[in-house]
Amino acid sequence: MIFGTYNSDVGWTEINNKIINKDIINDQTRQDFRSKIIRIYIDHGSWGKAVKLSKDTTARQLEQFNLTSQLRQIRSQFHQPSSYYLIRASSFLATPFSCQPLSVFTYENHENGNNKTDSYEKASMVASRLFKLTAHQVLSAPKPSLSKTQVNQLVSQCATGKVRDTLVNIASSFTDTDDILILHNRELNNSLTQLASLMSSDICDI
Repeated sequence: MIFGTYNSDVGWTEINNKIINKDIINDQTRQDFRSKIIRIYIDHGSWGKAVKLSKDTTARQLEQFNLTSQLRQIRSQFHQPSSYYLIRASSFLATPFSCQPLSVFTYENHENGNNKTDSYEKASMVASRLFKLTAHQVLSAPKPSLSKTQVNQLVSQCATGKVRDTLVNIASSFTDTDDILILHNRELNNSLTQLASLMSSDICDI
């Protein structure tokens, strides 16, 4: 919470004279002194946020900023919780793409124009969509996981190639389950590391 004080033109000499004129200068004197020109102001926006937090103790954020833009660029260790720490400040001043970092999580946002080859999307676009989905799961879900349906949908959007092969490999890891955990999943991390490596040349071209 942000507090502010009203600045008055009353000088120290005037205040000092009022105190010196007292017969006794002690703690009681300071307690008796009450300025009639000091005002305490509370920032309305900060007060509103404090009220929201008091009503919802489970709130994870108060501002709607793009969380993936606050992640650092990584090419491995996608199974580690520390890889998803938000290390960049977010602000309305950084909304334009020119102020946002380019990473595997944000490549889809930066890529413009027609990225489709026949009926398929550019491979790196699809891969970035998976990374973004992974990041949002880690940042918002108590037990972040990927669903088999989501991965299969991405496979169907991607043309034949190394990226699609890697996505198919991820889909095959589900076996008899419909969801797989993201964190501490080394097998998934190996596949995501391969995808990040395949995306590197496209990221450098932007």
